[in-house]
Amino acid sequence: KKGHNRILIQIGTDEQDNSSLFVRLTDNAGKNVTGLTYSPSFKEYPKLTGNKAAQPLTNLPEKYWEEEYTKNPNDLLAKLLYAQCLYHNYKSYDTFKVLKEAKKAAPTSTYVIYLMMRYYIRVGNRTDMSKELESIREQDPNSYFTLVYNFQDATEKDNYDEAEKYSTELIKRYGKNTTSDAQEVTLIAHRQKYDELLEKVEEMYKKNPEKQEVVLMKYNIDKDVKKDARGAMKILETYLKTNFYDKSYNTLMEAYATQGNNEKALQMRTELCTRNPTAWTYLHNLAQYYFTTRDYTKSAALTEKLIQLSPYTSRSWGELGRCYSELKQKDKAKAAFEKAILYNANNYDVREELRKLEKKSDIFDVFEKDDVYALIKKAPKASDYPEQNSVVLLDDCQQVVYPEGGREEKIVIAVKILTDAGIEDWKEYNMARGATVEKAEVIKKDGKKLQAEVSGGHAVFTNLQAGDAIYIQYKTQSYQGGKFAKHFWEKTYFTTPYQALKIRYQLLVPKDKKFAYKSLNMTLDPVIKPVEDSKLYTWERKDIKPIKPEPLMPPYSDVASLVAVSSIPDWDYVADWYSGISSTKAKAEQPVKDAIKEAFDGKTANNDTEKAHIIYDYILNNIKYSSVSFRQSGHVPQKAEKTLTTRLGDCKDMATLFVSMAKEMGLKANVVLVNTRDNGKFDLPLPSIDFNHCIAHLEADGKEYLLEMTNNKMPFGSLNKNDIGAMMLNIPPNNTKSMSSNLVSLDFKGRTNNLIKRNTTVEVKGSDLNVTRRNVKYGAYASGVRENDADVTQEEREKSMQQSISKDFKTPIKLQKLTYITDLKGLSDSMAYEYNFTVKNGLTSVAGLTIMSLAWTDHAEPEEFQGNDKREFTLEYYLSSSEGSVETITIQLPAGKSVMEVPKDVQLSFEGITYEVKYKLTGNQFVATRKFSAPIDKCSIKNDKFVAFKEFYNKIVESDATQVAIK
Repeated sequence: KKGHNRILIQIGTDEQDNSSLFVRLTDNAGKNVTGLTYSPSFKEYPKLTGNKAAQPLTNLPEKYWEEEYTKNPNDLLAKLLYAQCLYHNYKSYDTFKVLKEAKKAAPTSTYVIYLMMRYYIRVGNRTDMSKELESIREQDPNSYFTLVYNFQDATEKDNYDEAEKYSTELIKRYGKNTTSDAQEVTLIAHRQKYDELLEKVEEMYKKNPEKQEVVLMKYNIDKDVKKDARGAMKILETYLKTNFYDKSYNTLMEAYATQGNNEKALQMRTELCTRNPTAWTYLHNLAQYYFTTRDYTKSAALTEKLIQLSPYTSRSWGELGRCYSELKQKDKAKAAFEKAILYNANNYDVREELRKLEKKSDIFDVFEKDDVYALIKKAPKASDYPEQNSVVLLDDCQQVVYPEGGREEKIVIAVKILTDAGIEDWKEYNMARGATVEKAEVIKKDGKKLQAEVSGGHAVFTNLQAGDAIYIQYKTQSYQGGKFAKHFWEKTYFTTPYQALKIRYQLLVPKDKKFAYKSLNMTLDPVIKPVEDSKLYTWERKDIKPIKPEPLMPPYSDVASLVAVSSIPDWDYVADWYSGISSTKAKAEQPVKDAIKEAFDGKTANNDTEKAHIIYDYILNNIKYSSVSFRQSGHVPQKAEKTLTTRLGDCKDMATLFVSMAKEMGLKANVVLVNTRDNGKFDLPLPSIDFNHCIAHLEADGKEYLLEMTNNKMPFGSLNKNDIGAMMLNIPPNNTKSMSSNLVSLDFKGRTNNLIKRNTTVEVKGSDLNVTRRNVKYGAYASGVRENDADVTQEEREKSMQQSISKDFKTPIKLQKLTYITDLKGLSDSMAYEYNFTVKNGLTSVAGLTIMSLAWTDHAEPEEFQGNDKREFTLEYYLSSSEGSVETITIQLPAGKSVMEVPKDVQLSFEGITYEVKYKLTGNQFVATRKFSAPIDKCSIKNDKFVAFKEFYNKIVESDATQVAIK
């Protein structure tokens, strides 16, 4: 009416709260408003007419408590109520900010901690949630929350006696309520006291006839225990007269269907659609009901309504195609199936149905096939390959690339087991994730077939014996989307650790599809032939020798023979794609600006490098590195705002956050995609997105930096071994073209080299030694010290040091003192510490002389690679060496004692790797200095240099074993 308002009330529930919600409308004095009319049915939302733009409505409770919070910053109640408003309005970051203030004001308040814990649950920060939970349990063991949680924890562990104690204490302190009633039901049910259970449920139902959980409990008791199905349905019918919840409604609908009252069940389904004609799920369920009852005309009509509501949903088009197919309307079915594929190239079920509709055979029938059982029957014997424990009879990969995007593949593998060692290698096999297993068999020597035990793509071949064979066949489907939906890339290996009789890769692609292919460590061209509207490419090798492992050999992708294919045009295409998604996620929202304010509070930065240091330190001190597959996608970073809100992030999230904060401070920064060195230098022979790491790139004050953000102990600009020499793709910011988008080797001149400097003083006391050593470790080695020692007790540090020193001496040692000179909690590029220890009987007497070993801390030891004169592969010496070390040992000789003969200085070098030791005797002080340098780019020793390198290394081992005689 004129002068009155029409009110739209939307009632919902919090995702953590399933209890009923109520609304009361009052005037300003709190009195009920009379004369209102209402309807529980769905109404169409009134559309805005004219040119006036819709304006967001002010949330009055939030506005009120924001004002109260601002006026009274020390009022804890105002803080908490404002935080509650923000939480219910899903303003996660603002909620966290206010709760953090509340926590500071009341650090031991159970309620405040509970709210903080609830926030962490919402944002997925399980680590901090667990910490808050434990703090409540420790400091407030009898709180309502703790008792409820402890009850749940005890029942999950089947400790019902313990659970009963918590339930009893809950009732004693807080009285009976619905929670304690539910706990009592749990305990009674566990003890199988069914009479008590019936009484308790009846009692709960009388007290709470409007509570859905209680109603469903009563329904299940009457149906399953009392065997009164009709009476049970009556309970739900009564409840649904005044309430509506999907769970109870669907339960009653299923009950009607179970009792054979399909007419009533159908009526309920129809009523749902009538009440809400735009509810996709209700319409879909009704359409599927008609399909299962073979009323394809009605199913099609409803599915067409679904398509009107959501015209680009592949699932609906596929279901419409099935309806038309059943109605024998082939043209309409084909058109619907093609629409389904157009809107989702990964709808493989529809692809299969479309081929059947067109009377085409299975797509994999076009590939070359082998009679696997015949191959197994004529497989070689153990005597044919005496050095092998098994032989791969066939390894066949068949791939289909579809014109609209999407890819399927079938893998066929057959292996003959020759020895017991072969059983160990092949008794289990992991197929690709999400694989559809078609074959997993053991073929016994007599030809009998035994099925493997298969679960989730993991096959276990039981009863496997030497002389048997295994046969594996499975299919996979890719689900690529976005910019790469119509692209494909793959690497197929043509060598294995085993002798292989045949390896084949077959690729079916649309005839006009452009892609590149490349072979590595072999020359192999494909055989190409037309098939349907496509081309079939086949690469095949036979009688392939295995790769024999060698010490310190390159990664598998660098030594194995392989074929790579890719339809991605170039690396620019990949860089542009990642620039787009990372720039969007790096946008500086308010949480980023607040974080910058917090990071720079009380700090002064005189240049861009100092600004970057402050941001770097802030992120590493406040954000926890966490790479969990169910939280984060493979390549797309989460928004910088979310990383700050959750205080968690993986490599790409933390790099993106750094870039966001750096740009807000006017710095030039971007992210870099990395394929770490342990994957090999040739692991990305053609453009793809198969990177496994992400770091930040910075240009500041005329220098370049690469920042590893995943280690919160890593000094600014330092890199670990797997980063240095890795392949990286620099991602230009904001889709610019200012950078070269080619793969390059990762390194930069400004980084701190990973070096170690040691100064050791040895005081000879009789036959014992008193040793004081000062170490300074740089770069990644500094982070290693902090990782091991920063977060443990001094006792644990000393125990670890004692064990480490003991390895260098044959006689007992005792650590006397351990002191850290550099702050363990800091992020400086070096870490200095000093320790003192004694060595019992550290001197040896031989023919009247006292012999002393120079116990170099980083001494070279005989390595496994020294056992051979020839190698098949490059020796990657960097895997067992540091970039460099310097150690000085000063021996303070007793009065009247001297070194019998000063050893000769040693100076060695090999292809950029250098080693030298210098000795000096001054009075009763003997000084030895050892220097070793092995730049990481000089540590790949080619085969023709291996013998010379081995001689060089043997001389180092011999020099490091030098002893001095004291007379």
